[in-house]
Amino acid sequence: MRHHSTHVAGEQVADRYTLISALGVGGFGEVWLASDGSEPGKVVALKLLHAHHHESNARITSRFIREGEVLMLLDHPGIARALDFRCDESAAFIALEYVEGETLHRRLLPFCGLRDPSAQLELLAIFRQTCAAVQYAHDAQVVHRDLKPANVMIMSGTSARVKVLDFGLAKLLGTPEPDATTMGRVLGTASYLAPEQIIGPGVTNRSDIFALGVILFEMLALRRPWMIDESGELLVVGEKISGKGNDVRSVGERILRGPRPKLTLLRPDLPLAIDDLITRALAINADERIPTAAELAREVSRILGPVLRDPHALIALTAPTVIDRGIETEIAPSAPNPATLDTAIETALELPPAQKPVLTTVPPTPAPARPRAPARPRVRWPRVVLVGIAIAIAIGTVALVRLMA
Repeated sequence: MRHHSTHVAGEQVADRYTLISALGVGGFGEVWLASDGSEPGKVVALKLLHAHHHESNARITSRFIREGEVLMLLDHPGIARALDFRCDESAAFIALEYVEGETLHRRLLPFCGLRDPSAQLELLAIFRQTCAAVQYAHDAQVVHRDLKPANVMIMSGTSARVKVLDFGLAKLLGTPEPDATTMGRVLGTASYLAPEQIIGPGVTNRSDIFALGVILFEMLALRRPWMIDESGELLVVGEKISGKGNDVRSVGERILRGPRPKLTLLRPDLPLAIDDLITRALAINADERIPTAAELAREVSRILGPVLRDPHALIALTAPTVIDRGIETEIAPSAPNPATLDTAIETALELPPAQKPVLTTVPPTPAPARPRAPARPRVRWPRVVLVGIAIAIAIGTVALVRLMA
């Protein structure tokens, strides 16, 4: 369903913000790039609730208020920060820091640039930073409830600086839903929903762990674990979603009763331990899942870190056979510099979030040539044999002449 904007460029909001251009329009509201009159040159992302919802839909209005309140609580470099919030008779808006970049979903569309070994490292850095932001929210008793690649923004000018967006469905643990009609409703995006979000009893931090497990699978396999194509194979990330077999009920059945996906069937170059990790992240029973986002991030580093530190293993890691619309293609990467990768891993993945520097893409350098073994002296046996034969013939000829004389 296509939604149309109800605002125009140049419009003033709350006598402070001037709308510049629309960034997105949805069923509940709009997001505009706007100038902030309180500071010359400052721009914000202004999220506006549709007027008809503000005036007559208490459920959506209460959800919008909750989002504003939650965002005002959170202050983390990996979460888009709320700068201003109002929801009264005169206006309903949330002013957010403007994050320019591309979503993780878009970053995955061109197969993540897997031809470059540093791209795989970049993806892991993105995942680790996403986990760090989610862990911070969980520590503040906030569950996101709608984690997906489209809600992870990678900032322009960086290779792996992440901002988690859209806390519109977030829940404060220990508090009731904002309205009774939310009970029994499925909130979130179908293919990232944890079982308890579909059938109850209710969300916890581990509901977000499930979504992170789905994201991790998609980043490494470039396939969607609960979506299928017309042939019944897992859908390639970025492929058009067919309605056949991908309706909410079918996807929910796979999440609730289907086998957990095996990453190594698509990526045999990865350690088998990654299958166990993803199975734990996607466990049907929430109590059997990895308990925290921080632990999930540590386990990913533990399992894949040694692979990244081995340059020959990294070549295998970044050279899978991928399916591009049904056509198998082999990707040939360049060999990385192991010392540079070690440094990048330590700085991008191991430091606390507040200390992490921006990870820049490291151009691959040729692998050092193996030392050549000293050449063995060539044995010139054919010449020796021929000379011996010639001497024997000469001696024989002389002896024969003497006998005939």
